[in-house]
Amino acid sequence: MRRARARTIAAAQGMDADAARPRALEMLSLVHLDEMARTPSRVLSRGQKQRLGLARALIHAPKVLLLDEPAAGMDPRSRADLRVLLRDLASGGTTILLSSHILSEMEEMVDDVVFMSHGTAVASPSGWAPAPDQAGSGAATPVAVRRTWRMRALDAGRLREWAHSTQLPVTAEEDGAVRVPVADDTAAAHLLREAVEAGVEVVSFAPLSGTLEETYLALEGERR
Repeated sequence: MRRARARTIAAAQGMDADAARPRALEMLSLVHLDEMARTPSRVLSRGQKQRLGLARALIHAPKVLLLDEPAAGMDPRSRADLRVLLRDLASGGTTILLSSHILSEMEEMVDDVVFMSHGTAVASPSGWAPAPDQAGSGAATPVAVRRTWRMRALDAGRLREWAHSTQLPVTAEEDGAVRVPVADDTAAAHLLREAVEAGVEVVSFAPLSGTLEETYLALEGERR
């Protein structure tokens, strides 16, 4: 039974039985499997087994969590729940190392990324600054995730004028919108405030999807 398996994992991590029982139920509830606590694992769907595996991994409250393709086999609702859970864990101080080939999902979860090719961390593409502690070391450089954001305004000319004044590597689009690389959500909020304060009547400002995939393909292209 799943609850028994969770308790076994807890015991293997050095937890006593009194602590393991409520913790096992808590973790099953966290991954929305509490109603199936007595269901044999062999009859679970692939996505449910993934969620059970996550509950097992979390039962001893690890400081570092290693996950390999954690969303494989999950339905859309479970994938959304997983994203929220991982962000909550990270906010609570858990370090999470996550590997996946589904870059669109990674983009919604991660703060930083290292691209691997044939077992080796690959260098960053042109125009991307290396991490300070790696610069000049000759080692493969982890790539800080800089998402490309797209901004539209009522006055396209004013938007472009302001965008170029920021001295950021801006890309203008035919419809008058501009694209700009932004380090994180905080930087995006600051950039939006600067635009409004400069008199730009912003209509929309949002990150483009697929940035990680585009970056990886660019890295692979430079290596060939």
